[in-house]
Amino acid sequence: MFHRILPLPLLFLPFFGPASTAHAQENAKYLLADAACPQEKGTTNAMENAVNVLESATNAMENAVNALGSAAKTPGNTANAHGKSAENMRGNAENAQKSVANTLESTANAHGKSTENAQRRTVGRTWIFRIGGNALYDSYLSPLDYNGPSAGLSMENEGTARWGNGNVITFLRLDVDGTWAENQAKNADFYDGNVEFHFGWQYNWQLSPNWRLRAGGIAGINTGGTYSTRNGNNPAQGRAAFDVRAMVVADYAFRMFGKGCSARISAESPLAGLMFSPQYGQSYYEIFSLGHYDGNVRFTYPGNVPSLRLDATLRFPVRKAYIVAGYGADIRQSRVNHLDRHAWNHCFLIGFTRRLSF
Repeated sequence: MFHRILPLPLLFLPFFGPASTAHAQENAKYLLADAACPQEKGTTNAMENAVNVLESATNAMENAVNALGSAAKTPGNTANAHGKSAENMRGNAENAQKSVANTLESTANAHGKSTENAQRRTVGRTWIFRIGGNALYDSYLSPLDYNGPSAGLSMENEGTARWGNGNVITFLRLDVDGTWAENQAKNADFYDGNVEFHFGWQYNWQLSPNWRLRAGGIAGINTGGTYSTRNGNNPAQGRAAFDVRAMVVADYAFRMFGKGCSARISAESPLAGLMFSPQYGQSYYEIFSLGHYDGNVRFTYPGNVPSLRLDATLRFPVRKAYIVAGYGADIRQSRVNHLDRHAWNHCFLIGFTRRLSF
């Protein structure tokens, strides 16, 4: 922050008279220039202190000139006048030195606080509960459709990235959900669970004072499985996948009952990835116990994994948080290794958002 240290001539002001005082004035100007460098809060106090130092140096120079003039007019009292003026100038120099030290300390403290504040990040954390229904189909386990209630929990973090000049948003999301479904004959059940983690970045455009658009990419992993109460040989189907998705978010800000609210719609769809899947009729015993690998990791793209996630929500403030409510659709479909699967989930969303500082 500081590129120079205040020189010592202020301590020798009484011995050098007006010349040294002028040097102190010049140093005070340098200090004033340095105090004007910070752009954060607290700079105003530092500049005011620097101005006080400049005024003190000017007063010291005037005292020196007056002392010399009085000494010249009264030759008989020259020694006494010079001694008193030197003592007064020494006191003024000490006061100026203390003022400079205080200025340096206050400016350094202001810079330290502003740097600390600049390093702190504000992140919007959202918790969303999902309650709805899920339609499941898995040809590896059954030729029938299964339907039933579903529930899930999502945690999202959104914050400004440290790069991109404030236009890039860092996005992180963790999803956990489960479904209990039964077939139309009501003689068998599916228990399905899923865990996802995605992370990525989005570029932010402020289209108008009310409209904001974000677009970018996220990447993540998806693990889960389905258990059937009817099958005895292959009662379960495991899932593991990695994908890269395109994501678009649109926000509209408005006021309702005098409070700032917003409406948001977000959509995402996988572009490419990898998925684990057994072959049609291949058991997990063959894969993991006998080691009969048969193309069980496949490349995925929109042609064999046509999926879409869509959320439409309203956000309105309540105390220090925002209440989030809306509709969510998570349409997952895949056709890999001659096996078809879909999970069509429609749900009601309810949650809250809070701003956190790190």
